[in-house]
Amino acid sequence: MKVKPPRAPIMTNQELCMISEFYVRNYNVFHGALPGSSKQPTVKEKREKLEELSRNLVASGYPERTVNQLDQRIRDTLKNARKYAAFERSEHSETDGGVPTKLIPAHIDIILKELGDKLRVKASSTPSEFGGYEGEESVMRVSSSTHDAYQKALSDSENVRKRTSTSNSDFCEEPIKREKEESSFDCEELLLHDEFEPYLPIHEDEDEEEATCSQKEMETEYWKWKIKNEQLKSDLLEIQVQNARMEGEKLQFQLENERKRNYCTWCTGRSQDGVISRGVGLPRSLVDRRRLQSTIRLPKKTT
Repeated sequence: MKVKPPRAPIMTNQELCMISEFYVRNYNVFHGALPGSSKQPTVKEKREKLEELSRNLVASGYPERTVNQLDQRIRDTLKNARKYAAFERSEHSETDGGVPTKLIPAHIDIILKELGDKLRVKASSTPSEFGGYEGEESVMRVSSSTHDAYQKALSDSENVRKRTSTSNSDFCEEPIKREKEESSFDCEELLLHDEFEPYLPIHEDEDEEEATCSQKEMETEYWKWKIKNEQLKSDLLEIQVQNARMEGEKLQFQLENERKRNYCTWCTGRSQDGVISRGVGLPRSLVDRRRLQSTIRLPKKTT
């Protein structure tokens, strides 16, 4: 029975960083070799570099890797680097400028910093599932629903940009013409700036009016809040008064029951068994005690 060779252990982050640094140093060798026979000098040189990388990893204390394993790992790293580069170029992502630095793995960050301008790294790529490997840290995964939401947000932002650009151009035409008529404004000086922005005259009166309007709005909001707060306070007081009234009625009911229970039911001075009671109007406990005393028949004294 043929025994399968043991599976290669998972690469650590330090090992991946060493592979990325070696790839950066020998970028021309790796991508100068076209697919073909191993007898070609470029392909042979690439294989020699991969063998050298394997020896360096073993010398550093890492497990031995085959040439094919290292080649496939470099391909996977480049694939993920292109995805991260595509996100970094995007201006409409959730982070306003791409993936946060803390979410980029260290071995991919090395390639992006050193080879970010190379065609194989900066090639356009559709942001899809980020492929992660077990043992890698801080690998961001984007689901298909997130990708659809990203595409929708991208199209919406483009439409909004077009609408705002057309509306701003129509709005800014008239102020520019009026300013050019009032003062000798030179447009050539404006074009000397790095970014051309339409010139809008500043009116202090409008700013003051806006400030007063905003202040009035704040005052009205404050008084609305204060009135609402007073209403809530009055409602709270009414609830407290109602609760106190209910507590008073409850206490009155309890006192009435206690009075009825303690009131002597035989107000005629006789109990139901015909024994005279001397506790008319007294609490039941005293009445019962006196009734018990009156029923005791002491023996007569003999002379």
